Amino acid sequence: MLLVAVIDRSVPLGYNPHEMRAPGTLDSEGTQDSPGSAANAEASGSRWQAFGWSALSGLSEPLGALLGLLILSGFWSQALLGLSLPAVAGIMIFISFDVLLPAAEAYGEHNPTVYALVAGMAVMAFSLLLL
Repeated sequence: MLLVAVIDRSVPLGYNPHEMRAPGTLDSEGTQDSPGSAANAEASGSRWQAFGWSALSGLSEPLGALLGLLILSGFWSQALLGLSLPAVAGIMIFISFDVLLPAAEAYGEHNPTVYALVAGMAVMAFSLLLL
């Protein structure tokens, strides 16, 4: 989490996509923020096209994982796995606190977001007990 915080602080505010802006304000490229999950649909003009772009974006993670597996398969070990999983967990926790909570506060959904965050941490802790 500390490494991600250092990286986050080193990116200038105008270019940092994780810096929260008020809904309807302009970003560094002069485009307007759109509230909620309707941003893709508003940008594309079509709910199906927005769904397609979102699905394509979501496929980048498993495809990246497969590419990483192919590249790292020669020297992957349990020790490397043991180091990488906590690093990724720290990144996700930092993003949750740095981006999701301020966004939820701006849109008036703070309490449900905190409950979901705590529930997610409980699921993660329970899954560790199963291993």
